[in-house]
Formats: sequence, structure tokens, C-alpha cells
Amino acid sequence: MIFEDTIKLAERIAALVKGEIVVSAEVKELYKSENANTFIKGKGITSLMEPDEKFITLLMDYTDKVWHDANLKVDHFCKPLGRSKSQLYRKMILLTGQSPNTFIKEYRLNEALKLLRKNAGNISEIAFEAGFTSPSYFTKCFKKKFGLLPALYLNSQQ
Repeated sequence: MIFEDTIKLAERIAALVKGEIVVSAEVKELYKSENANTFIKGKGITSLMEPDEKFITLLMDYTDKVWHDANLKVDHFCKPLGRSKSQLYRKMILLTGQSPNTFIKEYRLNEALKLLRKNAGNISEIAFEAGFTSPSYFTKCFKKKFGLLPALYLNSQQ
């Protein structure tokens, strides 16, 4: 797959970065080279710099590996991402609009939703698989994010 890395980065950027239109550094440079060295600047357009793209790639690669771990803490992200806790917080707020804790919870909820769609177990099993230590807390967070209880979601899928 020639474009596998590009597609993966595009999916991650679309899922993470705030803004209606997100443009990678490479796309921005291509656009500028074909349009008299100008770039469209406006409301809803976000242009990432190459270091931000690398940060997103590192963040998502690490999160993909560890999201199941119920003992996962923000501190665990600092070393693999090469940031202090405060630098990590500022970078994530800037790029995603979410704190690291919120990011972890949202990521787990989205993965739990995928598991529910696959009927990968009962609600308690999925809650623990998604890194939640309590099925009741998982249910509360799920309802807040998706607007219905996991049990009702499961029933609607059948």
C-alpha cells in the first residue's frame, strides 16, 4: 500500500485536530508551490507543521499500544512523546482541544463503541477491555458522550 502512512495520518488528523479543514505541512507546501506562494488563511482552516504531525503520529502510535491498560496515566505519555507533563498538556490542548485525561477517556470510549458494534462481549467485559476500572463509570461516560446507555446501544444493534 503506497499511501498507507498518508491515509493513516489523514484519519488521525481528522479524528484529533480541531478545525473544519486540516491541511498537512506537505499539502500546504504543494498548494503554495502551485498558487504563487500563497496559502488560503481563514476561519476553519488549520495548517499543521511537520513537528505537529510527528507528535500526532507518536501520540496515536503510543495510545494504540496502551489504551487497554486500566493503570494508564498521563505521566506514562511523557517519556515516549518526549515532553514534560505541562508541555504535553499544552500541546494536546493546542492540537486537539482536549486535555490528556480527556483524550484518553474519549479514545477508550470510541474503542469501546467499536467493541460494542462487534458484540465483543457483555458491557462489563467491554468496559474492562477498554481500560475502565468500573462498569458503572464506563456506563456514565458512555451515556454522556453518545447519549444512550451501552445496553440500549447493544439492543439497538441487534
